[in-house]
Amino acid sequence: MDLSFDPRFSLHLWHWIKPGIYFGVPLSNFAGWFAASLIIMAVIGIFIKFNKYRISINGMLFYVLFGYFQALEDTVSGLLKLAVVSTIMFTIILIIFLIIQFSVNKILMPQKM
Repeated sequence: MDLSFDPRFSLHLWHWIKPGIYFGVPLSNFAGWFAASLIIMAVIGIFIKFNKYRISINGMLFYVLFGYFQALEDTVSGLLKLAVVSTIMFTIILIIFLIIQFSVNKILMPQKM
């Protein structure tokens, strides 16, 4: 989400002293959010056993549709290159989620004879 949000929000909401290479956003911003996400996921992992975790179809669809909505907002904001990058990125995420979901279902579902 950060790859789609930050370039658009940097037009009006915040600015960096030294603009970065990704639509003006410095890579350190993404590194910081990545580190924060890892810490959050580690804390969640303490409370939820990862081996029992399954991807929610509804959560997946919400996430991807929200991403496509961000791409639409990028387009309306005049950030056409960012809209293309966002669309490609969320399409790849959708494909990965679908592959994982079908793999998990294939493993968990009993085989019919």
